[in-house]
Amino acid sequence: MSRYRAVIELLPRLSEIRQPSPSRLSTALLRGCGECSAADTAPLRRVIARYVDADMIAKIATEHRKGRRLFIGTTNLDAGRPVLWNLGAIANSLDPGAADLIHDVLLASASIPGAFLPVLINVRAEGETFDELHVDGGTTTHRCFCIRKV
Repeated sequence: MSRYRAVIELLPRLSEIRQPSPSRLSTALLRGCGECSAADTAPLRRVIARYVDADMIAKIATEHRKGRRLFIGTTNLDAGRPVLWNLGAIANSLDPGAADLIHDVLLASASIPGAFLPVLINVRAEGETFDELHVDGGTTTHRCFCIRKV
């Protein structure tokens, strides 16, 4: 049995997430990233929280300490630029909000404009806290980074 059996078992269950109706999808695509989206993100957020739980986050942190990295890309809509999140470093931090941030980043990375609303992420940098809207990283860049330990 794989250590990640729960994640593998998740794939067929993605049908639990309601599919948008064609008319709602058309309306959302015509309006862009405004108030409308084709699908509700709440079911996907619940799936992410169910499978990326404290145990999974602890395993990500353990692998980070071994030198493995897990990067997820999103697009910061406010700045119009790609953002690369180091989920291993977030998981390894002592921040009590780490799990929520990881869930937000994963949801944002799946939020295709028009299909899903942007995700509001609370960010702390250089001693300041502010909110940013994030969507799928493919909105600004189509790069895949594969980093190998030398």
